[in-house]
This record gives sequence, C-alpha cells and structure tokens, in this order.
Amino acid sequence: MKKASSGALGIIKGLKEITADGMTLIIKTDGGNADLPFLLSDYHLMIQLKGGVDNPTKAIGTGHYKLVSNDPGVRVVFGKNRPDWDANRRFCDSVEILIINDPTARNAAFKSGQVHMINRVNLKIANVSGREHYVFVMHYDTAPFDNKDLRLALKYSINRQKMADKILNGFGSVGNDVPISAAYPMFDAKLEQRPFDPAKAAEHYKASGHDGSPIELLVANAAFPDAVGGAELWRASANAAGIPLAVTRVSDDGYWSDVWNVRPFEAS
Repeated sequence: MKKASSGALGIIKGLKEITADGMTLIIKTDGGNADLPFLLSDYHLMIQLKGGVDNPTKAIGTGHYKLVSNDPGVRVVFGKNRPDWDANRRFCDSVEILIINDPTARNAAFKSGQVHMINRVNLKIANVSGREHYVFVMHYDTAPFDNKDLRLALKYSINRQKMADKILNGFGSVGNDVPISAAYPMFDAKLEQRPFDPAKAAEHYKASGHDGSPIELLVANAAFPDAVGGAELWRASANAAGIPLAVTRVSDDGYWSDVWNVRPFEAS
C-alpha cells in the first residue's frame, strides 16, 4: 500500500478492515474518525465489481443514478437507477454533464441558462458592506462631555465624508452616531445625516460655555486602521471652527486596557 499512487491513499491508511454483511458495508478503523463518511465520498473511491480488477472502466451504477452514455471529453449522461434502495433521493429523471473546458464559454453557458450549474467559476471580486464601524467615543457622564452643546459642537465639526474618503479609501459609508448601517436589517434609511457644519459647530461651542482649554482626544492605530490620521482630520476641521480639539497619540500596547472605555475621549 505504501507504494500506491492513488490520490485516496491518505484516506484509507486508517482503515484496518473492509467487509460486507449482506447489504451492509462494515469498515473497521485503527482509531476514531468522525470525517469517515465524508471522506468515503472522495471520487477516487469508486465501488466496482471485484474492485474493478477485471474491467476498470465498467460502471455498474451502484448509486441512485446509473450510466446511460459516456462520450469522453464531450458529455456524460446518467439516468435514474430504478432499483436504488432509497427512492427519496432521486429528484431528476436524468443528469447530463457537459464538458466545456473554455472558461469564457462555460460562464456564458451558465449566464444564458444553457446549463443549470457549472464548476470552476471565474473569480469575481465584489465589494460588500460589512458591519464593522469606526467611532470616536465621548463619555457623556464626564466633563466636559456632559455638556450637550459641547457634544453637538464636536459632532458638527467632523467632516465625515472626507474621513470616509481619506481614511477608508472610499470603501466606507458615513455614519450618523449610530452603529446600525445599511448592512443591518434594522437600518433606518430615513434617519437624517448630521452634516459637517463649521458655523453650527461654532454656535454650539459658544453656547457650551467651554473655557477654551484643549479637548484631548486619545488615539492609537490599534483602534482601527489609521485612526491617528482620522483624528488629525477631525482636529483640523474642529480647530477651523474655533474648537480647541487636541490629538494625543498613545502606544498601541495596552490601548484596549488602559485607554479604551477608561479615558473619557478615545477612538474605538
């Protein structure tokens, strides 16, 4: 067996004995193997009379379909095997497999409905919205973020679209202070976006009565890719509106234990 060239050699190495008891196949293994039923479906392990020694090409049809015709390189046709022991598994009267080696022709046949299914489908890359969201967190029970006008000033001072374009390279969508995006079934498309509005940001900042001291935002790229760059974009637009936002870059090490949800203003 060690010299066998079969692709199924690795599968049957753990089989100690194979016998038949009437219609029952008995396989003894040298250890536990939960994947054995799946492994036995490998196309190398065909069931043939006397193991195919007398006639390796003879197909006797032991499954729920039997061979009707075989034109190598062109098509193979199978029909229902009437004496099959399980009649519930034969859903089609016949099955025809066409050999279409040209990838373009194979895909065209599938798209036009000439065939029901194909294998070896050409790869196609598609962008699909995920459910991950990048945020800057303010603890509204901690000063100065317990002031609603200050929070609104900061919200109106962030250019969300610019951040999505620059930091996410255009692959993200603009959020609206909620984690439920269009990727979720409960997304509310009617929820109005909060736009970048420097004038309104300055108005709310003045109403907040803030003393003008730096508002420190702690950030590390551990929070999300180029979180530091995103924070700097926010700092620039906030400063232009007269809001003293300051960005402090901290170490990636220990960020999730020492900064995230510990300090009052951070990236997440």
